[in-house]
Amino acid sequence: MSQGLTDSSFKYHLMSAKKNGITKTEIAEILTHAAFYAGWSKAWAVFRMATEVWVDESEDVSNKEKYQQSILFPIGNPNDGFAKYFIGQSYLAPLSTTQVGIFNVTFEPKCRNNWHIHNAKTGGGQILVCVGGRGYYQEWGKEAVELKLGD
Repeated sequence: MSQGLTDSSFKYHLMSAKKNGITKTEIAEILTHAAFYAGWSKAWAVFRMATEVWVDESEDVSNKEKYQQSILFPIGNPNDGFAKYFIGQSYLAPLSTTQVGIFNVTFEPKCRNNWHIHNAKTGGGQILVCVGGRGYYQEWGKEAVELKLGD
């Protein structure tokens, strides 16, 4: 998934996929899996192009719906199961629950995450990828870091 891939012919293929019934959720899953193989840095141009193709151009939409249209991943449902970890409203959308859990967590403006730890039985803990908007994360004992689209 290189920058050269995102030319007009690739956009045509994305438009054909949409015309043939591939949903925004399905293309997000396809591109997410491909990004793990090709690398996230190479995949961003493809995500942006797919977001353009799957945008809903209706005018009467809320701010939340406008934001949903600006990202490829679904916002999901209110994150009530983990509400004790947040101040404000967050939303959770499972993208993949097999092998490696991949979830899109969306925060309303000024929503805050309480300190918590992501322990893992083997290897890693959590991978953060900013797919829209901006926010901050902080590792224990380190300065806060701003996350922007693509980080």
